[in-house]
Amino acid sequence: MKPLAVIAGTVLLLVSAGCKPVMENAANVDAEPGHAAGRPAVDAAARQRKQPPLAQSYPVPRAWGRPLFTETFSGDRVDPRRWAVYDTPTGENPRTRRAVRVSDGQLHLTGAKYDGKVLSGGIASHEAFTYGRFEVRMRADRGAGFAPVLLLWPTVQGKPEWAEINFAEIPDPTRLSTGLFTHKGNPEKVASRTVYRDFTEWHVFALEWLPTRLTYYIDGRRVWNYTGPLIPQKADMHLALQNDVVCYTRIQCRTPATPTRVTMHIDWARAWKVPT
Repeated sequence: MKPLAVIAGTVLLLVSAGCKPVMENAANVDAEPGHAAGRPAVDAAARQRKQPPLAQSYPVPRAWGRPLFTETFSGDRVDPRRWAVYDTPTGENPRTRRAVRVSDGQLHLTGAKYDGKVLSGGIASHEAFTYGRFEVRMRADRGAGFAPVLLLWPTVQGKPEWAEINFAEIPDPTRLSTGLFTHKGNPEKVASRTVYRDFTEWHVFALEWLPTRLTYYIDGRRVWNYTGPLIPQKADMHLALQNDVVCYTRIQCRTPATPTRVTMHIDWARAWKVPT
């Protein structure tokens, strides 16, 4: 992580390279579309299509109280008081603010060629958290070469600890599987799970980060409860929404068949701090 940018006296998460593209994650999630042989993801997607339409939100335990913020993307641009927009087209993680658009009550992060270069976009909250609950309603277009990611990233990586939490990471170009991750330490140790759904459809992803557990939810159902040693304990983390440019395995790299534009769509995001 490179030094933080300071804009108008406010320390932001946005750095010269943005949040890292979680390379080691993507390489480990579904090297083949739909998880190698394809059956787990395809079967899960088929079961989902037979169910009633997914709800736009799900009940939150009362103990969390009121969210610190609720972002509905109701305007015509990202609110600069709440979010930093990545703009690093020549950086290690190529992104442009031109890939970030707000319309029809949604945030759209679109991977495409901009002035001949493949770029994408992302934003990160100014608000920092040590523990909390996070929810995002999201869907993603199919297309190799881009990975929609919902994550928590520290203000300064390595100070006071090395940490990263991903509550959705979808390099699978079919969008039939997602990885869930927690990272801690340097050298880094990682714990992970893979979950199968059709993520071209809307889903609500949630994470509860507490000192003794990381609990991951999709559509109100707990899909992983991690209680091991890799729970970040000290980091001040920011909520980041990213559609990363990726090319970690042959099947994940952009090809001539990749659509001209591959968009990650976010309907809303909410965040809670731990009640006191």
